[in-house]
Amino acid sequence: MAEQTFNQNGAFKVNDQYATALRYEVTLDGDAFASGAIKFVNGRKQVAEVKIENRAEAVEILGERNVANIEAAKGKE
Repeated sequence: MAEQTFNQNGAFKVNDQYATALRYEVTLDGDAFASGAIKFVNGRKQVAEVKIENRAEAVEILGERNVANIEAAKGKE
């Protein structure tokens, strides 16, 4: 799993590299997160990727608010 260091300005470190955004592909069970892959990116460069097996793991990695935003399809392209 990617080791993360978060700070207050929006950028965070994953595996000693800065990431400024997330990209995700997830499967929902109804309206709830079931599984997926999260890509940590800086600009166009992917710095890490993690496979997530369930909602609890997603909350541990991303936080409840981010998982809720994914489930609500906020930021969907």
